[in-house]
Amino acid sequence: MFFGFVGPGLVYLVSTASFTRANAQNAVNWHVFAFGMGLVAVVLAFGLGAISDVFVIIGAAIGVTVAFLNIIFCLWATVKAIRGDEWEYPLAPTVINSPIQ
Repeated sequence: MFFGFVGPGLVYLVSTASFTRANAQNAVNWHVFAFGMGLVAVVLAFGLGAISDVFVIIGAAIGVTVAFLNIIFCLWATVKAIRGDEWEYPLAPTVINSPIQ
C-alpha cells in the first residue's frame, strides 16, 4: 500500500500505448492518495496517540479503510482493464494531469 505508486509510475513512464498510460496515470493518482492517507493514519495513531486514545482509533480506522479500498479498487481496475475500459479511481485527486507525449 505504501509504495504502490512505484510500479504504475514506471509503467506510466515507459509505456507507449495510450490505454496503458492512461490506466497507469489513474493508478498513480490513487496510490499517491492512498500513501498520503496512510501517512495521516500513522501520524494520528502514533504521533497524536500519546495525547488521546481517540487519535489511535481514528488513525486505525483510516488505515484499515484505505487498505480495504486499495484492495477493492485495484481489483476493480484490473477487471476494467481486462475488459478494455479505462477506469478512474473514486476519491483520488489528480496528481498527474495528462499523459506524457
